[in-house]
Amino acid sequence: MAYINGKLPATALTEIKSHKKYYNATRKAQPKAAAAFDRLDAAFYKKFGKHIYITDSYRSYEEQVALKKVKGPYAATPGTSNHGWGLALDLGSNINVATSAEHEWMDASALSFGWENPWWA
Repeated sequence: MAYINGKLPATALTEIKSHKKYYNATRKAQPKAAAAFDRLDAAFYKKFGKHIYITDSYRSYEEQVALKKVKGPYAATPGTSNHGWGLALDLGSNINVATSAEHEWMDASALSFGWENPWWA
């Protein structure tokens, strides 16, 4: 079944279990992406003794439009964001600090868990 970016039905998304368990906050992604994140989070915990905090996950089309208005060129054009496919996450836990050990670990480890930590993130 074909979906439209930002218009994925609830049945195409799943809660990211590790995030819900440790932060009591719902973040959603496509099932394979959510499972890959849970494996990534387990390895991160083993290394740093803390879990990865997700600041943002799946974004509806309407959320993408609103974010573009606020962030301008720093947000994807609505309908093109990987968040709208349930395949992107914004992360905290010092991963978002370019000079941190956590960021360096993510750069070195993300691909082995099926994720990419793009230079601009």
